[in-house]
Amino acid sequence: MIATENKDITRRLEDRYCKFSRLNTYIMFENVDINWYWTDEEVNEFDKAMRAGMNVIEIAEKFDRLQEEVVLMAIDRSMRDQISLSTPSREDGYKMLESVNINWFWELNDVFMFDIYHKSGLSRETIAKKLNKTEADIIIMTFDRALQDKI
Repeated sequence: MIATENKDITRRLEDRYCKFSRLNTYIMFENVDINWYWTDEEVNEFDKAMRAGMNVIEIAEKFDRLQEEVVLMAIDRSMRDQISLSTPSREDGYKMLESVNINWFWELNDVFMFDIYHKSGLSRETIAKKLNKTEADIIIMTFDRALQDKI
């Protein structure tokens, strides 16, 4: 009985944690030169800058970082509920992302099809529907593929 329970537990763990270990999996931002590390002080200052309504370019200059690093930090802080990307901070502000639910792992066939759809000029919404992804997934993939000079 214990052996059967252990096998069941092992199977569930493998299903849960190894689900993206397939050979044909594309990992976004793999081999991209991004500084992922921020000090606690930088994080606090970043949050203040976002709440004050500074834009990506202004924050990148303030921290002497790539704009891409600032965008990724904004997504991270939003997903941790530390800042809001959907509420304008300025009276003349705009909504960036209303919700962030990103699928960071893509099948290689989906990446291939994304490149084709993107190059053919399909809209973000259309690409998302064709690939069964969210528009946020398509935005991030566009960003990733552009960083790698693939599109």
